[in-house]
Amino acid sequence: MDIDKESLSECIKEIIMTIGALTFEVGFSPVQIDLPDIETYVGTVHILGDWNGCVKVTMSKELARGTAMRVLELGSSGEITLFHVQQFMQEFTNMTGGNLKPMLGERCALSVPKCFETHGFHQSETESTRILEVDFVCEDGGFLSVQLFEATPNLLEEVRAAS
Repeated sequence: MDIDKESLSECIKEIIMTIGALTFEVGFSPVQIDLPDIETYVGTVHILGDWNGCVKVTMSKELARGTAMRVLELGSSGEITLFHVQQFMQEFTNMTGGNLKPMLGERCALSVPKCFETHGFHQSETESTRILEVDFVCEDGGFLSVQLFEATPNLLEEVRAAS
Protein backbone atom coordinates (compact mmCIF):
# COMPACT_ATOMS: atom_id res chain seq x y z
CA MET A 1 0.00 0.00 0.00
CA ASP A 2 1.34 3.40 -0.96
CA ILE A 3 1.22 5.91 1.87
CA ASP A 4 1.22 9.67 1.29
CA LYS A 5 3.68 10.57 4.04
CA GLU A 6 3.01 14.30 3.81
CA SER A 7 -0.75 13.84 4.30
CA LEU A 8 -0.14 11.31 7.05
CA SER A 9 2.24 13.71 8.81
CA GLU A 10 -0.41 16.47 8.71
CA CYS A 11 -2.99 13.99 9.99
CA ILE A 12 -0.72 13.05 12.93
CA LYS A 13 -0.25 16.73 13.79
CA GLU A 14 -4.01 17.29 13.83
CA ILE A 15 -4.66 14.11 15.86
CA ILE A 16 -2.09 14.93 18.56
CA MET A 17 -3.11 18.56 18.91
CA THR A 18 -6.80 17.57 19.10
CA ILE A 19 -6.30 14.72 21.58
CA GLY A 20 -4.04 16.92 23.69
CA ALA A 21 -6.39 19.89 23.77
CA LEU A 22 -9.80 18.24 23.92
CA THR A 23 -9.14 15.10 25.94
CA PHE A 24 -6.19 15.88 28.20
CA GLU A 25 -6.12 19.70 28.21
CA VAL A 26 -2.52 19.78 27.03
CA GLY A 27 -1.36 22.05 24.20
CA PHE A 28 1.08 20.59 21.67
CA SER A 29 2.85 22.30 18.78
CA PRO A 30 4.79 20.47 16.03
CA VAL A 31 8.56 21.13 16.05
CA GLN A 32 11.53 20.15 13.95
CA ILE A 33 14.33 19.96 16.49
CA ASP A 34 16.58 17.30 17.96
CA LEU A 35 14.69 16.09 21.00
CA PRO A 36 16.73 15.81 24.22
CA ASP A 37 18.16 12.51 25.41
CA ILE A 38 16.06 12.20 28.58
CA GLU A 39 13.93 9.69 30.49
CA THR A 40 10.72 8.87 28.62
CA TYR A 41 7.69 6.61 28.46
CA VAL A 42 6.75 4.94 25.19
CA GLY A 43 3.32 3.63 24.29
CA THR A 44 2.95 1.18 21.38
CA VAL A 45 -0.10 -0.04 19.50
CA HIS A 46 0.06 -2.37 16.48
CA ILE A 47 -2.16 -1.98 13.44
CA LEU A 48 -2.92 -5.11 11.42
CA GLY A 49 -4.96 -5.60 8.26
CA ASP A 50 -4.72 -3.73 4.96
CA TRP A 51 -1.58 -2.13 6.42
CA ASN A 52 0.69 -3.72 9.02
CA GLY A 53 2.88 -1.86 11.45
CA CYS A 54 2.74 0.09 14.68
CA VAL A 55 2.45 3.52 16.18
CA LYS A 56 4.78 4.56 18.99
CA VAL A 57 4.01 7.58 21.14
CA THR A 58 6.98 8.65 23.26
CA MET A 59 6.55 11.32 25.92
CA SER A 60 9.07 12.94 28.25
CA LYS A 61 8.80 11.45 31.72
CA GLU A 62 7.84 14.63 33.56
CA LEU A 63 5.16 15.52 30.99
CA ALA A 64 3.63 12.03 31.15
CA ARG A 65 3.70 11.92 34.95
CA GLY A 66 2.34 15.47 35.34
CA THR A 67 -0.47 14.95 32.84
CA ALA A 68 -1.41 11.56 34.27
CA MET A 69 -1.47 13.06 37.76
CA ARG A 70 -3.76 15.91 36.65
CA VAL A 71 -6.06 13.72 34.52
CA LEU A 72 -6.43 11.12 37.27
CA GLU A 73 -6.89 13.90 39.86
CA LEU A 74 -4.10 12.68 42.11
CA GLY A 75 -3.24 15.11 44.88
CA SER A 76 0.53 14.87 44.95
CA SER A 77 3.42 13.41 42.99
CA GLY A 78 3.86 10.84 45.76
CA GLU A 79 0.53 9.26 44.82
CA ILE A 80 1.41 8.55 41.18
CA THR A 81 2.72 5.11 40.28
CA LEU A 82 3.99 3.47 37.11
CA PHE A 83 0.54 1.89 36.75
CA HIS A 84 -1.09 5.35 36.58
CA VAL A 85 1.36 6.57 33.94
CA GLN A 86 0.91 3.38 31.93
CA GLN A 87 -2.88 3.79 31.98
CA PHE A 88 -2.56 7.37 30.71
CA MET A 89 0.04 6.53 28.05
CA GLN A 90 -1.90 3.49 26.84
CA GLU A 91 -5.05 5.60 26.43
CA PHE A 92 -3.15 8.38 24.62
CA THR A 93 -1.50 5.80 22.33
CA ASN A 94 -4.74 3.95 21.67
CA MET A 95 -6.49 7.19 20.72
CA THR A 96 -3.62 8.12 18.40
CA GLY A 97 -3.62 4.71 16.69
CA GLY A 98 -7.40 4.62 16.48
CA ASN A 99 -7.51 7.97 14.74
CA LEU A 100 -4.69 6.98 12.34
CA LYS A 101 -6.17 3.60 11.48
CA PRO A 102 -8.68 4.86 8.84
CA MET A 103 -5.81 6.57 6.99
CA LEU A 104 -3.97 3.24 6.68
CA GLY A 105 -6.69 1.04 5.20
CA GLU A 106 -10.34 0.13 5.34
CA ARG A 107 -9.75 -3.17 7.10
CA CYS A 108 -7.39 -2.57 10.00
CA ALA A 109 -7.55 -3.53 13.67
CA LEU A 110 -5.63 -2.25 16.69
CA SER A 111 -3.83 -4.37 19.23
CA VAL A 112 -4.03 -3.71 22.94
CA PRO A 113 -1.63 -0.84 23.68
CA LYS A 114 1.35 -1.29 25.96
CA CYS A 115 3.66 1.15 27.72
CA PHE A 116 7.10 1.00 29.27
CA GLU A 117 9.79 3.29 30.62
CA THR A 118 12.74 4.02 28.37
CA HIS A 119 15.38 6.61 27.58
CA GLY A 120 15.25 8.94 24.59
CA PHE A 121 12.68 9.49 21.87
CA HIS A 122 14.01 7.32 19.06
CA GLN A 123 12.78 3.78 19.37
CA SER A 124 13.03 0.82 17.03
CA GLU A 125 10.56 -1.95 16.27
CA THR A 126 11.49 -5.54 15.44
CA GLU A 127 11.13 -6.44 11.75
CA SER A 128 9.86 -2.95 10.95
CA THR A 129 11.00 0.18 9.19
CA ARG A 130 10.31 3.66 10.58
CA ILE A 131 8.48 5.52 7.83
CA LEU A 132 7.48 8.67 9.66
CA GLU A 133 8.26 10.69 12.78
CA VAL A 134 6.46 13.81 13.97
CA ASP A 135 7.74 15.64 17.05
CA PHE A 136 5.95 18.07 19.36
CA VAL A 137 6.70 20.45 22.19
CA CYS A 138 4.18 20.90 24.99
CA GLU A 139 3.13 24.42 26.03
CA ASP A 140 3.60 23.39 29.68
CA GLY A 141 7.06 21.94 29.03
CA GLY A 142 8.15 18.55 27.77
CA PHE A 143 8.15 16.75 24.46
CA LEU A 144 6.22 14.11 22.56
CA SER A 145 7.18 12.11 19.47
CA VAL A 146 4.95 9.96 17.26
CA GLN A 147 6.69 7.37 15.12
CA LEU A 148 5.04 5.15 12.54
CA PHE A 149 6.66 1.81 11.68
CA GLU A 150 5.74 -0.41 8.74
CA ALA A 151 6.17 -4.15 9.27
CA THR A 152 8.71 -5.81 7.00
CA PRO A 153 7.98 -8.18 5.49
CA ASN A 154 4.36 -7.28 4.79
CA LEU A 155 2.33 -9.84 6.73
CA LEU A 156 -0.72 -9.50 4.46
CA GLU A 157 1.36 -10.29 1.35
CA GLU A 158 2.85 -13.35 3.08
CA VAL A 159 -0.63 -14.66 3.94
CA ARG A 160 -1.85 -14.09 0.37
CA ALA A 161 1.22 -15.83 -1.06
CA ALA A 162 0.71 -18.84 1.22
CA SER A 163 -2.95 -19.23 0.17
